[in-house]
Amino acid sequence: MNVQIEKRLYVLEQFRQDNFSINMDFNLSVAPPNGTLLKDAKFPVASDEAVKYLRSLQAYNFSDLLFTDSLVTFSDTGKEVGEFTICMEKTKHQSQDCYLIHANSHGVVDGVPCGTSVIAYITSSMETLDQQHHEYVKLDNHPLDRKTFVLKEGATFTVRQIITQGDEVTRTLHTHTQQEMRGFISEGANLLLQRQLVRQRNWCDLDMTFLSLDSEGSFYNVKYTSLGDELKSVAGQEVMLFGIERSLFTSYDVVTSWKAWFLSSGHLAYRLQVGSPVSMELIQMPDTTSQSDDAAGVNKQPLYWKKDLQMQSQFHDRKEEQRADHSAYLRQHPELRALLADFLQFLLLRKPTHVYNFAAEYFASFSKKYPDHQASAGES
Repeated sequence: MNVQIEKRLYVLEQFRQDNFSINMDFNLSVAPPNGTLLKDAKFPVASDEAVKYLRSLQAYNFSDLLFTDSLVTFSDTGKEVGEFTICMEKTKHQSQDCYLIHANSHGVVDGVPCGTSVIAYITSSMETLDQQHHEYVKLDNHPLDRKTFVLKEGATFTVRQIITQGDEVTRTLHTHTQQEMRGFISEGANLLLQRQLVRQRNWCDLDMTFLSLDSEGSFYNVKYTSLGDELKSVAGQEVMLFGIERSLFTSYDVVTSWKAWFLSSGHLAYRLQVGSPVSMELIQMPDTTSQSDDAAGVNKQPLYWKKDLQMQSQFHDRKEEQRADHSAYLRQHPELRALLADFLQFLLLRKPTHVYNFAAEYFASFSKKYPDHQASAGES
């Protein structure tokens, strides 16, 4: 049998067994099928030191950690196969102050388009208020898709999954108490937490063992360990980086680890999953000037562009150019207006509390009608 076909069949089988997870790294190598369930496995819990650390974060201001990271994904042969971006900003979720984390990773590995995206609302103590995690693999004639929703409602957390394998759709729902979620770190919270761990390094000697959820909605332990400082080449420059290892301990005798190295500013510079054929690298040094100014409270001089005739002219030229381009696209796709009008009308009639979940379910029906466009929809 062709090696490529064998690999794709293996990925399909792992996905069916609920062992598949891209985890932002496109890693098509998963836990071996002969991984055995530990007989003496105990219900995982977060360490007291880790929980205490999360509580201490409530007093911190994360304004200097709210920036965008953009990395390129390379194969072990040095070929560019995808991209990885993380965006963070301060916002509100149902009137509660929090941080919006948006991360996505897309690419093509061994001819298979795949990717994952995370949209999460995280508090300063790393509590997850709402998260949507989408993973997809576009195998020929049998696309695989997994959507996981974590939502806090009062003192209860709900974890909902929609798994699509070709024409087969499986839905699951789990509920957990706040005590059960003690020390829980979601995918979105993990991204913000690691930036904080780079900035504040008094945790290195602590037992930083938290909780996370696997593909079946079951808990497992995740542990953060300091790798210390290391001199590495970043975008052609020798830079001192701080490394963090994140290890996942499931109920099977398999440990999955990620290693990430950061600039002192908290920008991610290099990331890899142990055993994976791909890595993520920063290819251009970030401009941290505005980031440092914001953190230091530097007052910036306002730009009065309306009083500058040249800048005003450039602004209006660019505005007209974009307006013409957008209008041309709308004329070429008249179905877009009808689609959005129908969605908004349905949205306003239903007035759902959770708009993201409502939109995901509404547009899911279109992906079933047009399977050839599933991957591009997942990348938007």
